[in-house]
Amino acid sequence: DITVAVPGSQLLVSDEYDFVQLNLADYGTATMTVENRGAVQAGTIRLASGEGVATLNVRGAGSTVVSDQLDLGNMGFGTLHIAEGGYVQNQVARAGRFAGADQPGSRLSVDQLYLGGQNTFAGGMARLDIRDAGHVEVAEQLVVWDDATVQLDDGQLAAASIDHDHGGEFYFDAGRLQVGTFAGELLNAGGTLAPGPAAGITTVSRHYFQLPD
Repeated sequence: DITVAVPGSQLLVSDEYDFVQLNLADYGTATMTVENRGAVQAGTIRLASGEGVATLNVRGAGSTVVSDQLDLGNMGFGTLHIAEGGYVQNQVARAGRFAGADQPGSRLSVDQLYLGGQNTFAGGMARLDIRDAGHVEVAEQLVVWDDATVQLDDGQLAAASIDHDHGGEFYFDAGRLQVGTFAGELLNAGGTLAPGPAAGITTVSRHYFQLPD
């Protein structure tokens, strides 16, 4: 197991030219915990890319994990847990199993997020949970493949576009959903739907259902 916990400590995964790949539990079991304003930076971070079980915990304000790409559980069982104000930033995130942001101030920021697959095809199970004032921000596209689930219980999910047209599950029970384009049916069971930040409108491609308070 790896812990980056001394205030201000850093784990930089790089060669002499650039940041490189960090593999956690290709096989076997491993946990990485980043807390107390610790920081990890790598080119690509892969959790359980083989048949292992890997967990990445990012806890506390000022604790950060930054990478170009984050792969969770390609063949194994990978879990990302952001709590108590931790911050994770990636350009692309792909998930086999994905436990999202919870507790006030916790934040996941990505350009593209593919749940249960890659950008063009499905593969594996995935889950994104947002609760207790957690914040997930997707600058471009969130894709929910057929074996993926999004659960918005509290906090906020903001995305330029969400593709929910592949048979996956999308539960909007509470919290705030800010989206420009939503492909598929959207059922609002008790949350707040806000227009996309770019154009100030929300477009739902199929049906929008609003349950009574």
